[in-house]
Amino acid sequence: GIKAAVARGRLPQLSAEASSWKRRTQLLCSLCNHLQAAGLDIVAHLSKVEEVASGADSALVDLRAGVRSLCDEQEALEKDLSEVGRGLAQQRCQVMLSQERVVEQRTQLLEERASISRRLQEIDAEMAKLDGESARFAGQVQRLNDQFGSATSLFGDKISSA
Repeated sequence: GIKAAVARGRLPQLSAEASSWKRRTQLLCSLCNHLQAAGLDIVAHLSKVEEVASGADSALVDLRAGVRSLCDEQEALEKDLSEVGRGLAQQRCQVMLSQERVVEQRTQLLEERASISRRLQEIDAEMAKLDGESARFAGQVQRLNDQFGSATSLFGDKISSA
């Protein structure tokens, strides 16, 4: 990531250098055109023309070297960008798989929660039913206790009067 960012930062600088070389080449070409247009005596100015041509050749060699360097650097940047892109794609895929697993787990938990909730409702209903039966039995026990008390009292009175 850092290497690609540094490479992207150099791209504008390299573009500016390429533009500079292009302007220099255009100036040299323009100079050559002016010399031809002037129609000066080629023999008299031959040494100067040769000097300019030598400078133009030198500039052309430098330009070609600069262009080669820019092309090499562009290829390196493209390679770095490709590697970064592959890495990001792999990370994205891993994150998406992780997200899918989390969603599946959440879905399972929701289903389990719903099942537990239904079971709790069943248990609550059963407990309410048992509470009702327990209250009914408590009422029966109370009535039986009352009947036993009455029967004991009645038989106690009959035993004491006999």
